[in-house]
Amino acid sequence: MTIYIYVDGMERARFFKKFSNPLKKTGKEVVYIAGTLSSSLYLKSHGCTTIPLRFKLNKRKKTSMTILDTQKILSRSLSVASGYHSGEEACEIFENAYTFFSCLKEERRPSQVWLWSGTTTIALALQTVFKNDTALRFFELSNLGKRLFVDPQGTNANSFVCYHQEILDSCPCDEKTFDEWKTKYIQSINLPPQSKNKKHIPWERGIDLLGSWLLKYPMEDRRDKLRLLYNKLKNIFQPIDFPVLDLSSPFVFAPLQVSNDAQVKLFSKYGNFDIIDKGIEIAEEIGCKLVVKIHPAESDREQIEKICSLAQRKGFEIVGNDTGDLIRKSEHVVVNNSTVGLMALIYEKPVTVLGEAIYKSFNQNRLRSYIINYLIEGDYFGETPMSAKSINAIIEHDENWCLLHGSKQ
Repeated sequence: MTIYIYVDGMERARFFKKFSNPLKKTGKEVVYIAGTLSSSLYLKSHGCTTIPLRFKLNKRKKTSMTILDTQKILSRSLSVASGYHSGEEACEIFENAYTFFSCLKEERRPSQVWLWSGTTTIALALQTVFKNDTALRFFELSNLGKRLFVDPQGTNANSFVCYHQEILDSCPCDEKTFDEWKTKYIQSINLPPQSKNKKHIPWERGIDLLGSWLLKYPMEDRRDKLRLLYNKLKNIFQPIDFPVLDLSSPFVFAPLQVSNDAQVKLFSKYGNFDIIDKGIEIAEEIGCKLVVKIHPAESDREQIEKICSLAQRKGFEIVGNDTGDLIRKSEHVVVNNSTVGLMALIYEKPVTVLGEAIYKSFNQNRLRSYIINYLIEGDYFGETPMSAKSINAIIEHDENWCLLHGSKQ
């Protein structure tokens, strides 16, 4: 069995490298497709079989796709929606990546292809090539302790489990198991690890720029690098800190999301300001104040400053309190499609969800089954190797999950 794993940068390389030795021990062949020079060097230095993803841009490739088909696919590109590159550049990147993956498939067809999220332009080309005759596994953060979201169809509102939530009903989870997990989870809630990236200046960016200029590695993020560096430095040397307030009086809690998050850009017609407006409306109905928390990983200073200005005009409070504490003490939680909404369901709080979210129609039985049965045990940020149990669960995590996995509970 051969598994191709697409790695789009160093963070993904560090995560997916943890699968290499455990998969080899079970007789699986693992081939990494590295989209950046830094990730390629990193994987090769750890003895991983690696194929560099390289092609020359500014040169369109003819593919079997029609223009309309390509445009339809790219309408779901987070890279375009977030302004990483233009629609025209997306067509160029997609066509070249499509040709690259098609050639790779002709040389050797894998049993499975693993990738993160599946929403970037290159990831869309990858899944377009392999989706009809190769099993796919899409990975995403669950933000629920050391558990990963893995799905055969996509992430978030694109996922199989989102469209077929009845499979959660067929795999019930007993309350005792869930309560034990819940107790440990609540004790571990703290600042999300990805918030550290807000002030982190990744050294590998310089290497990846050289890889793009000299070795034809494609750069999906074509935003102004000096402006990005300026924003990073501003976050480091001029941080905006919000007060930790007394939460004794009733309030509605509106947690905001990172402004360029895939959940916001692709799976909702609402933005952070819409969430604030809805929060104000519900707070007025209940007769209490609105409390807003800006996502700790939000690095867009212009977005933060606009929210601060709006708070002065409309009278809501922006706080730096612990998210778990805010959920626990709130009267109501208003979200777009953030995982905080799922956390609020764990606390059994009333939740208003504006965007598309897997948990939008969850009852407590589905909630328990989703967390305990559907999510895969695994540590994204730490160094803990993946267990054989988790790897087997990922390989078997297909449309027949309710039979293959649920029947084992």
